[in-house]
Amino acid sequence: MTNSNHETYEILVMKAVDGFLTDTEQRLLDEHLQTCDECREELQDFQVIKRSTDRVRERILQDAKIEPFRESKGVKAWNWGSFVLLWLGALVFFGFATYTFFLDPKVPLLVKVAAGLAGTGGLGLFAFILKTRLQGQAHDPYREIDL
Repeated sequence: MTNSNHETYEILVMKAVDGFLTDTEQRLLDEHLQTCDECREELQDFQVIKRSTDRVRERILQDAKIEPFRESKGVKAWNWGSFVLLWLGALVFFGFATYTFFLDPKVPLLVKVAAGLAGTGGLGLFAFILKTRLQGQAHDPYREIDL
């Protein structure tokens, strides 16, 4: 078996421990585990670890009588509103600064071009990071787990 093929089964083992296997993936893993002692032992080891950590987590929550933090809708709305106002203020401020910078005849053209390129690159990078973060949150299988 190739190493990359075996890595696929190692990923399936981790998904099995977390309970995220599809029916097809479960069948593939079951077939593989019949012939691979290494993966079968790894699955058993990780299942033992998961059960232990789940028991510890439950004990900690019971002992401390701590409810997992859940943000109320009002607090969440307040946070988002504050975030939006902050970004709007920053956009107006930097928009005005950019506007006056580019209209200033004392600033050389080369500096204006460099600032424009750097600003465009920065906005592109920001947009990419924001998109990646939002996609990651949408597909995060652990987002509902309370710590």
